[in-house]
Amino acid sequence: MNDQEMIYTNQLAGNLSYAALSGDFQLGLLSAKGREDELGQQRKALLGMHVLSYTFIPGIGYLGVFKAGEVLRIPSATTFERLSFEERPADHIYANNILQLLLNLVSLEPVPLTDSNLSGYLYLTRGEWQFGRDKDGQFALEAKIDQAQTLELRVVSFFNEALMPKKGTHQASHWVWNRINNTIERYTGQRSSSSTILVRGNPSDRRNALSFLNFQELQGFESSKVGISKRLVDNLNLQFKRYIRTPFSFLAMPEVAHIRRKLPKVDTTWAQFAGQTLNIYPASDEALCSELAKRLADVMKASETLKQLRVEIALTATAQSGFNLQVVRDARANETISEQYEPASRDQVIQHVTVENFGQLNPKGELEWPTFAYKTDENTGKSGHKQKDPAEQPEILKLAQELLIRKDLLDGKLNMVAPALLASASRFCFYRFTRLEPSKEDSKILVTSLKITPEGQLLFNQKQVNIAEREDHAHLAKVCGMVASQLGNSYLPSAWRFIECAFEIDGRLYFVRRLATTTLPNVEHLSELLAVTDPERKVNADLLVHCLNQLREQAGLDSDKIDQLLSILASEHGVVALGQIIEIIRKAGIQFRSKGWQAIAAAVQSQLGYTFFSSTRGADSAGMLSGLSEIRLLETLNSYAYTVGERQGLKTKIERAVHLREIRGVGAPQAAIPEFFSDFAQMLTVGFVRTGEYTVLPFPIKYLREYEDLILHQRKFAGRGTKS
Repeated sequence: MNDQEMIYTNQLAGNLSYAALSGDFQLGLLSAKGREDELGQQRKALLGMHVLSYTFIPGIGYLGVFKAGEVLRIPSATTFERLSFEERPADHIYANNILQLLLNLVSLEPVPLTDSNLSGYLYLTRGEWQFGRDKDGQFALEAKIDQAQTLELRVVSFFNEALMPKKGTHQASHWVWNRINNTIERYTGQRSSSSTILVRGNPSDRRNALSFLNFQELQGFESSKVGISKRLVDNLNLQFKRYIRTPFSFLAMPEVAHIRRKLPKVDTTWAQFAGQTLNIYPASDEALCSELAKRLADVMKASETLKQLRVEIALTATAQSGFNLQVVRDARANETISEQYEPASRDQVIQHVTVENFGQLNPKGELEWPTFAYKTDENTGKSGHKQKDPAEQPEILKLAQELLIRKDLLDGKLNMVAPALLASASRFCFYRFTRLEPSKEDSKILVTSLKITPEGQLLFNQKQVNIAEREDHAHLAKVCGMVASQLGNSYLPSAWRFIECAFEIDGRLYFVRRLATTTLPNVEHLSELLAVTDPERKVNADLLVHCLNQLREQAGLDSDKIDQLLSILASEHGVVALGQIIEIIRKAGIQFRSKGWQAIAAAVQSQLGYTFFSSTRGADSAGMLSGLSEIRLLETLNSYAYTVGERQGLKTKIERAVHLREIRGVGAPQAAIPEFFSDFAQMLTVGFVRTGEYTVLPFPIKYLREYEDLILHQRKFAGRGTKS
């Protein structure tokens, strides 16, 4: 297959030379089990043995690498086992564990870390990654390799321990910034350090601080997660060259299917409200709820679309018959707030709008919504400023879509799904698994199923399943047991964390699992493409002028255009930054949109190795970025996985990665997956789950989640002794 039929991923292909490693290093395992404080004591014992690098294997212990020939002082009351790189226990120590030990010692510079890494994983940081008013926070990139040899980069935040509130008697782990290595590492108290003592922050803190990919220019690319991944792999190969049999590279997977489909027009959503009333009411007399309800009503009343459809917007005190938006405080975010969610009924369709999220409540306790301009009868907006109709704003359109989904649930019938989509959906029966709080004796899973008939009827079923009870012969229990059999230790919460759904088709059961694996661009070609227009690159302006003079005589190039370039570059001499040349050309109004200008840019690149224009959006770059867009089915080592990327044109800055989702059969043939994938993918091409984009899971899963939520709120409401 050619490059355009291969999709690159963050899985690594390559092999270590264990024989070479054995010559310079020794491997050991310190058994470690128990509570966090007990693990901490065992970790300290390992650090006292002059370990170079270690990694923790859950349920097994700490795997460490030491210099060959060094006498290991094994602390008493510990269980330590010397291991061979080549003959290690293959059932619980894998190739990725050994690779992690080496990765922990890799730096972003051309040379390895100057000292050992006592942190379990590699935590890369930079001076510019400090944040906060007094620079009291700092984020790092945790570099981790999983069992599939996937290189994961995750933002982790750290804070000045002196400024963090104390939480009970729990002693948080201490960390410091190693400014020489530009890493965050555990503080052992054994090293002299003037660095501030840090503690880890909440996992959600700053998690989107770094873009997944930036290909606007080379510097942005190198600072993105993709660029840093490339640098890590390059330096791993460079710094540990003698221990690598086959250099590591990003694995490319064959593309089996590629789906391009348009989404339905958004105006079909509001058409279903035509001639009806949409009631907006606050959950209480609290000022914030009342204010947001009023703002929402005012904004929607200004919509020309809703006026044309004769949709009446009413600000009311309570829920009314028909469609309702209830403005509430988010009880999940604040323990002092009582839950006031009112459940829907057949007569009253209710969607909840939270002050905190929808209203964009800021730290000062003020509502920031709406953040967009819109026309009113009194104010037609700024002259010449294009304004969307409020009904087209994504957050308002989303409320309408959620109301229609609620109505479908209450009616027991799909109303906004086309017949062709119904035909595809009716082939499947979907299952969703929600792990309930486990006890010591059992582990309960809430299993909810949905079957959609060809006529659009919604047939739900639900059951609590104890996976410890093998004699439960109910269908939902059997399905749960079959999926659990594929998960190793299914009693662990982590076993179910990434199981997103299961489905039956033609009597065969499959499940969908979200993988840590993500798609990547072709990083080698993309970085080369960006390098030829790197603004920081130093170039000789006189040599450039000489090159352009020679190109005037070359057949096929427009000499008048070259003369124009020579004219505007006449004052440039000596060594200058390429960005300065590009800016001069840009200010002269030259945009390289025509083939004539692009031919000149290509000729300069051929002669000098750099140029003024190189499009990452053109046909040449399509194969480099294809894994980031549209819907694709890939062939993995043991199964198939699909990806859902951007529906249309990629932006040059992409915030989040596109994850692979594995489809795996449970006693069902994997070969059948490409045969039904077209129908499966059709359920991803709907506009009412993720507004304006494909959905990453088939749309019936959205109905399953909303059904569970509806049942939960109805039970809570009934438990408060209020009418349902």
